[in-house]
Amino acid sequence: MSQSNSLSESPSEQAEDLGGHETPESREAEPDSGEETREPCPTPLEWHDILSRFMNEADHWYLETSLGQIRGRTWGSGPTLYFLNGMSGTHELYALVVWLLREEYRCVVFDYPRTASATKEALSDLLPQVAQLHGETENLSVITRDFGFQIALTCARKHPRLLNTFVCQTPSDGVSLTKAERVLATLGCRLSAKLKRIPGRQAIQQRIHRAWFPPYDPSRFNFYLDNTGEQAVCGMAQRFLMQAESLDEWTDDALPTQTLILRTEGETPYQTQTAEKIQSIFPAAHTEWLHTSGQLAFLTHPHRLVKCIKEFLNPESLPDRSSSSPS
Repeated sequence: MSQSNSLSESPSEQAEDLGGHETPESREAEPDSGEETREPCPTPLEWHDILSRFMNEADHWYLETSLGQIRGRTWGSGPTLYFLNGMSGTHELYALVVWLLREEYRCVVFDYPRTASATKEALSDLLPQVAQLHGETENLSVITRDFGFQIALTCARKHPRLLNTFVCQTPSDGVSLTKAERVLATLGCRLSAKLKRIPGRQAIQQRIHRAWFPPYDPSRFNFYLDNTGEQAVCGMAQRFLMQAESLDEWTDDALPTQTLILRTEGETPYQTQTAEKIQSIFPAAHTEWLHTSGQLAFLTHPHRLVKCIKEFLNPESLPDRSSSSPS
């Protein structure tokens, strides 16, 4: 099978993700019903082209904070969505999702500062500053993943009216570390070398994430490896230690009523525990499953992720969201 860099992974998924349009293959397989034939879905853009347009067309900005300068991008028009990064990678990893949302939403993405002195409380203060830069001070819609859950929850506690809508994929709160892991992570906080220099790092990423990417297109997974590999070890180690420390006891009003938790096959046991804890403490929170997408749905299946986000943000189109396990 020839390689492809297209954003959609298969003809059937193109049809589902792009609004249920039929494909040329499905049209040939169906008998002629005499009805007017609809146009097949358009050829998807190359994901490299989408990333290039994101880099060139989105507004690129810098902001001075108490933790130092941070950088970000803003693209699109409509209600504003703020994206918080997860454990690893820069805001460019959200490029495909932003592309799919840009015609209906103004998407704001930004990076955590490069500093060894950050805390969860300090990182949680970044969102209000970024929002103020965009002319907003409350009732924000926030989208994040894994480590970003702790930052968002800390932010919601410190600024009670800041969050209005919250979407988080594979939230993570608290990881039990062995003594050796804690020692290595503490030493890593002193290393300025890039993550790609760490022996065995690529093999670990292959084992955890590669199976969820399109098998015929290694380029998208390589983009993830390259992006995360350019990060400094000290920043990654610092966030790893922060995530290991569970937040204080939650209250039932810590998160906004409009909360969506997205669970995926491939989530870690700690992410499973966090999702179940959220469901027990925040009964109003919705839970949905993204099947066969892994922990990096914003890269492996961006159309499917965006479909969930749009349905949740548009109450008029919300289906029955009773929690269920993946089939």
